[in-house]
Amino acid sequence: MLPMFFITLVTLMLALTLHYINLTWLVDTLCHRTRRRYWRMQFVMLAAAVNQVSIAGLFCLTYVAGIELNLGQFKDGGDLKDIFYFSLTTITTLGLGSTEPSGDLKMVAGLQSALGFLLITCTGSKLYSHMSGKFDADNQGT
Repeated sequence: MLPMFFITLVTLMLALTLHYINLTWLVDTLCHRTRRRYWRMQFVMLAAAVNQVSIAGLFCLTYVAGIELNLGQFKDGGDLKDIFYFSLTTITTLGLGSTEPSGDLKMVAGLQSALGFLLITCTGSKLYSHMSGKFDADNQGT
């Protein structure tokens, strides 16, 4: 359990860093270049979608690493496509899927779901700030 915990911890830190870079630095930098609120919202939503899929891919690699280290399996075998689908439905907190992890991989799924809820909330907050004009007020004179 300890090796999978450390692998998951590294994945969580990478996911949080990726989310921060995508939705704070990148979005704010590029959104500052346009005054049209519609295009800023479109960019924020596109960045959020790409970010969620990227983080799901990162967790997919974590599941594969756990399988390779014999720390758990997926029921029904679970090929890479099924594992990615499971990761995508877990990070979005949808929770649908025909496969499920066993062993230490269950812990990864639980932490991924909690992180997904947090990241979706942060993304919604970011989108709201751009839709409400708060982004405009915060960046006056810069």
